[in-house]
Amino acid sequence: MLAGVITDAVAAELQDPNHVRWGLPKLLGYVNAAQRAVALVRPDATATTAAVQLVAGTKQSLPAGGQRLLKVVRNMGADGATPGRVIHKTDMSALDRFDPDWHLASKAKSAVLEYVYDDRVPKTFYVNPPVPASPAVHVELSHSATPTDVTDAGDQLSIDDIYEPALRHWALYLAYSLNVEQRNANRAATHYQGFFNVLGVKIRSDMMVSPNARAE
Repeated sequence: MLAGVITDAVAAELQDPNHVRWGLPKLLGYVNAAQRAVALVRPDATATTAAVQLVAGTKQSLPAGGQRLLKVVRNMGADGATPGRVIHKTDMSALDRFDPDWHLASKAKSAVLEYVYDDRVPKTFYVNPPVPASPAVHVELSHSATPTDVTDAGDQLSIDDIYEPALRHWALYLAYSLNVEQRNANRAATHYQGFFNVLGVKIRSDMMVSPNARAE
C-alpha cells in the first residue's frame, strides 16, 4: 500500500484535499507516526523472518532495526542457508536451576538447542548452549522491525494494507489534536478510540482463525 492511500483518505475527511491547512509533508509525518503506533500495539504487523549470525556466547541482540523478538525458529548452519535442528523456547529460571553454569564458554556448541526471552527486554535473547566464535552459527528468527519512514506519497508503507483503517484513525487523531476547539477534540478522541477498537477486533479475529487456537 502506498502512503498516498492514507494521506488522500485523511485529507478527504479533513475537507482539505489540496493540503492547504494540512500540508502533504505534515500528513506524511502522521502516516509515519501511525505506522510506529501500529507496530507498537501489534508487533506482528511488521514481522520479518531471516537467518542471522549469532555472536559468541549466550547473550544475543536483534538485528539492526529489530524491535521485539517473536520467535527463534531453527538452526541455519555456518553458511546461514542450511536448515537444521529446531530451537525450543525455555524458561531461564528452570535452566538456571538445572545448569547454573550454562553461560560458560566451555559449553559452546555449533548448534543452538533452546532460547530464553524476557518480554521486558524486547531486543535481547539468550541461546543455549553458548555459541562459539568460530565456526559461524546462524539461526532463523522472526522479529518485529521498525517501520521505514515515508517521505513521498508514492512510497510503499511497511505496514500491510489490512491495517489501513488503523493507520487512517491514528493520522486523523493527530490531525484533529492540533486544534483545541471542542468539536475537534471530540473528533480526535473518536479516532483515538477507533484506532484501538480496530486493532482489538483484529486481535480477536486472528485468535479465532489461528491454527494454534484450533489445535488447542
